Amino acid sequence: MKSKQDCSEKELEDLYIEPALIAAGWEKKYIDRQTSYTDGRINVRFGNKIENLRGKEKIPDFVLHHAPHLPLAVIESKQNKFNVDFGLSQALDYTDVDNGGLDIPFVYATNGDAFVEIDRFTGERRTFPLDQFPSPASLWQRYKEAKQLTDEQGKNAF
Repeated sequence: MKSKQDCSEKELEDLYIEPALIAAGWEKKYIDRQTSYTDGRINVRFGNKIENLRGKEKIPDFVLHHAPHLPLAVIESKQNKFNVDFGLSQALDYTDVDNGGLDIPFVYATNGDAFVEIDRFTGERRTFPLDQFPSPASLWQRYKEAKQLTDEQGKNAF
């Protein structure tokens, strides 16, 4: 087997990252991989004239959903030769609503050794080992608490 240092980004995702997510309780049907969610922002130039200039298409490595229409987390992976937080700015860009991003509260970067998390509700940042990724239930609980939803409101959100 290849060492992590010799793996491509996709190999790390296949061999280490997705298995870590599944071990944490995420079902494959709630894991989107390499799914484009925008064709790129349309740039307006010269007053009201719209030129056919699109920004870069946004394709996160992983988006984790609580329900089909409710993404909870975005994960950007990078090769193991990079620091664990190397993809964090890119992951944060995917959640920048003002720049065409998704409104996703939990942002992660990984290099296959660990995860770094930014909780956009609290602004807190933490790093933890690959085998300690939050379960769907724990992220959903944090989401409900941050949004001040009761269990009944959470059930009716779908």
